[in-house]
Amino acid sequence: MDGITNEQVVASNIYSTGKGTLRIVSGVVGNALDFSMGSGKYVDMGTFESSCIGNPSLCTFGLSISFWLRFISGQTNAYVFSNNASGLAVYLNGSTLNASIQKGGQRWFVSASGLINESWYFVEVTWHPNSGLGLYLNQSMASSQVSGTVVTQGATGSANLYLGQIGGNMSNRSNAMMTIDDLYIYNADRQQLLNINYIIRGIVLLDEEDDLILSSLNKLYRC
Repeated sequence: MDGITNEQVVASNIYSTGKGTLRIVSGVVGNALDFSMGSGKYVDMGTFESSCIGNPSLCTFGLSISFWLRFISGQTNAYVFSNNASGLAVYLNGSTLNASIQKGGQRWFVSASGLINESWYFVEVTWHPNSGLGLYLNQSMASSQVSGTVVTQGATGSANLYLGQIGGNMSNRSNAMMTIDDLYIYNADRQQLLNINYIIRGIVLLDEEDDLILSSLNKLYRC
């Protein structure tokens, strides 16, 4: 996060609209965006309807999100990250971090409990239609679901991407009281990113589809 200017949250390659009392504070990697002051705080990152994250049917190689997160515990249905059109959501319930995504009539859900109040966590949410949804905390797998659950209704709503809330009806939901830093969004799942050395998390193996995957990573969002 580079700063806030006239309610615009400025990052390396994206401008987003901030609402409520947002602050730039010291984070793990440079500046971080703090949502812990006041109420009704969120960032609208604009529409992603033509991108994988807003339309999972476009996710040829899956998708991944990574960020540093510090939060105040005791929150219920407090949304960190959401996109209604894809059913993508990362949210807090007490000391449990949950994530979900939906493609057509299938929904994947993962969760990790026992998170410590006001501690920094490196969070990775990764999904591929074949390997399912995974949640990593500090580079270790915390939860996964390979096969999605059949649902009767597909995800609907705005394709806008939000930090700090869910778009639309906030009934029984809340804005996350958190600090978030170094957010990345990738158009590939975590393992394929590792295979082509696009991210470094440990021992990396090369994949024969390196060039094809690299060419698909034409939209990397960072803030």
